[in-house]
Amino acid sequence: MPCEFIGICEGCGKNHDELFRHFLAQPDALALGMQSDNAHKTCPGDRPSLSLALDRCDAFGMGALLALYEHRTVVQGWLYGVNSFDQYGVELGKALASTLEAGGAACASTRALLGRYRALQVRRLEAAAAG
Repeated sequence: MPCEFIGICEGCGKNHDELFRHFLAQPDALALGMQSDNAHKTCPGDRPSLSLALDRCDAFGMGALLALYEHRTVVQGWLYGVNSFDQYGVELGKALASTLEAGGAACASTRALLGRYRALQVRRLEAAAAG
């Protein structure tokens, strides 16, 4: 399974330098691999990956990243002969979202997340009214 790594060049301090080195090392680990007597430590290598390094984490960089992934989705859809933005799963998601708006939720985890979201919205409204 190909992996994609996204790193941010601009950071501060020694910690960021270490994190960026790890960002750079992971694709090498997938490409080069490692043999070991311990099967769980063996990495076969020859695995494809893509590394993207953004100058900084700002609106421009995030917009460029979003545009890249959207463009890739369109091109892949064209290659496969499908409309990437007209999917049955999206329609199912819209139908399920309507039931959430009406107060229903199929899964306990979804109900918990919805409850957390609504509680946060109430706190924000109360804070805005008090402020």
